[in-house]
Amino acid sequence: MDNDLWRQSLHEAGHLVVGAAFGMTAGAASVEGTPSWGGCAICIPRPVEAAAVAQVDPARPGVFVQWNGLVRARIEAETCLILGGDMAAELFEVPRTGRTADPEPETVEAPGSFRELPPPTEAERSDLAAIMAEEDSMTEDVVRIDELCRIAHGYDLESRAAWVRYLERQTRAILVKNADRVRFVALALAEEGTLGAEAVAGLLADRP
Repeated sequence: MDNDLWRQSLHEAGHLVVGAAFGMTAGAASVEGTPSWGGCAICIPRPVEAAAVAQVDPARPGVFVQWNGLVRARIEAETCLILGGDMAAELFEVPRTGRTADPEPETVEAPGSFRELPPPTEAERSDLAAIMAEEDSMTEDVVRIDELCRIAHGYDLESRAAWVRYLERQTRAILVKNADRVRFVALALAEEGTLGAEAVAGLLADRP
């Protein structure tokens, strides 16, 4: 298997697995990239009640710890979700030696053929293609993390750095605990290219 494909598959699987850990609904995902984007995974977070959001004063980011707990949890979950992509690829990809042919990626055994998975719908394929076709349709992970840091902690660089380290530890713990699940979803993505929401949900549920 091509290592670039495997890394992208791990990246999208990382998003999906971390999102599921925070109770998000998994949507379709693809590693059939475009010149603008290498892949895409859709995760839909739980809605936050308007009353909770109304209690937050975005003009006072320095008191993030005093914000409504539901709003804080939503922002932290989204940050972990985004961190999960690159972190999964870094944790589980095959190291490149640079001197010899790259070794084959380590994967998990698939119980049967992924061809038995329900195929993505035409609407899902169309939506993913539209998202990945536009250069400005999504925000790069590192840019979105910076935006979330600014929402939570303004320009207090020390608080931002400490907060991100705390969330990185949470994200890493989720990924390590669910290593087989990450590899399993990544293998399906690498083989199929695009998975619909029904297939993703089934794959996430298939691993303990």
